[in-house]
Amino acid sequence: MNDAGFARRFRAARRPGCYCRVIEQGVVRTGDSVHIDAYGSEPLGLLEVFDAAFGPDATIAKLERFLAAPIASRERANKERQLKKARGE
Repeated sequence: MNDAGFARRFRAARRPGCYCRVIEQGVVRTGDSVHIDAYGSEPLGLLEVFDAAFGPDATIAKLERFLAAPIASRERANKERQLKKARGE
């Protein structure tokens, strides 16, 4: 983006977007079906996930809640480290 202040303004604005994981490369056309994998845990709001990624360390309960959800691999590893630290491991 060639803008040193972009990340700071992006976090401050608290207007995150949503990215989807591509499992198989291909073309998506109007009318194609979409499959959403459900999971049994309480849903996480996009802004809640965004705030947790940039905010202070969360409580053990909140970290466990995040880890019960299908979050991105990089964020999962980060939350697992935070959980170990919070538990004193």
